[in-house]
Amino acid sequence: MAKTTIPGGYIEAGSIDATALAGNSVGISELNVSDGTSGQYLQTDGSGTLSFSTVSETTINTNADNRIITGSGTANTLNGESGLTYDGSTLDVTGTVTSSSDVIIASTVPRLILSETDVTNGNWDFRDSFGILKIRSLNDDLSTAQERLVIGSNGDISFYEDTGTTAKLFWDASTERLGIGTTSPSQNLSINNASGNAYLQCTSGNGNLGGVWVGDQADEYVGAFLYDNAIDASIFYVNNAERMRIESGGQVVLTASTPSIKMIDSDDNSAQFIQGYGGGLGYYADDNNAIASSFHRFFIDGTEKAKIDDSGDFTATNVYAGATGFSTLMVSFPNTTAYPNVSTYNLTLTAAQAPIGSRVIMSVWIASGSSSGDQYAYLAQNQSKGGTIRCFVEGWYYNSAGSSIFKIDNANDRVFTFTHATIVASTTSDVRQVYYHGYIMDN
Repeated sequence: MAKTTIPGGYIEAGSIDATALAGNSVGISELNVSDGTSGQYLQTDGSGTLSFSTVSETTINTNADNRIITGSGTANTLNGESGLTYDGSTLDVTGTVTSSSDVIIASTVPRLILSETDVTNGNWDFRDSFGILKIRSLNDDLSTAQERLVIGSNGDISFYEDTGTTAKLFWDASTERLGIGTTSPSQNLSINNASGNAYLQCTSGNGNLGGVWVGDQADEYVGAFLYDNAIDASIFYVNNAERMRIESGGQVVLTASTPSIKMIDSDDNSAQFIQGYGGGLGYYADDNNAIASSFHRFFIDGTEKAKIDDSGDFTATNVYAGATGFSTLMVSFPNTTAYPNVSTYNLTLTAAQAPIGSRVIMSVWIASGSSSGDQYAYLAQNQSKGGTIRCFVEGWYYNSAGSSIFKIDNANDRVFTFTHATIVASTTSDVRQVYYHGYIMDN
């Protein structure tokens, strides 16, 4: 058979129109399609062989409006997902969402809502509002939000109270301080309660210690306030050693080789001490080593009751000083009158001199002068509540004196009798005298 040459190849000449070949097209009428069946399609195997094949149909199960179609695991079958829908603007997912990579929500105020279906008003949202992360609680229709946790872009963290309006726990990132009840902590930890008491609670196990230790970078344990629950005592540590404790009965115990209480007068920088040493107790008053400026004063109910000055003199409000200092001449038998032997004289102290419940101090002085023989004088309390004062001298120009304390239980105890020996009127140095020195209260 004769051949007709065609650019790019050759073909056996026959009934094929040369014009069709030049156009590189073959019409349906030129193809043998008698071996195909209804509904089939023409396919190629990629190597120049054409054949007819049957179309396989795909079924979509549970299809409905806006459901996203997914594979089913079965050939020619897809599923319409009831829990995954998209209406062109909102993607709804029922069930668990998992991701092996980042989940990004891009918006001017991106927001993730957790909607609880079985709890009333138990919803939450996470949102980024102008660079501030907020965690909020929401009501059921998501219309009302209450702040719970806010983290600023600068690192500040705020926890809110039950109404969601006021931050009650605040971390200041710039100063590294924590505030409870304040958003302006002035210390590493600041606790504030503007409307009531503020407490720091520290609870230990039964019988164990609780408290606060303080120190520095070199030593974390230098000082402490501790409470020993085993013995119910407050313990204070200074320089890493116990220095003071308050026992359960209220007793204050100082612990040191020479324990002392030091009091500083800020007005003149003076210092006073109460100090224990050698089994004893000392009181020290030192006003900048100034002379005649230190003293011990004793107050009861805000009133000074006694005083010891720097000379060692003691004064007290319940000690009667008498008319002329610490001695008042009550009875005097001078030499202007002669008195027979066994002369007596009664004297009565006043209520101011001898209050009920006091002990009065009395003394007797005798000078024999030129009177010869044994001379005597004695003072006795009528009710015998104290010792009798007896003074004796033998011969001329001798002196004798004595004193005693007498208890005053009633008005009759203020009466005393003074008895003495002969006094010669012309003897200028014969003297018999009784002195009152004051009183001391039993209490």
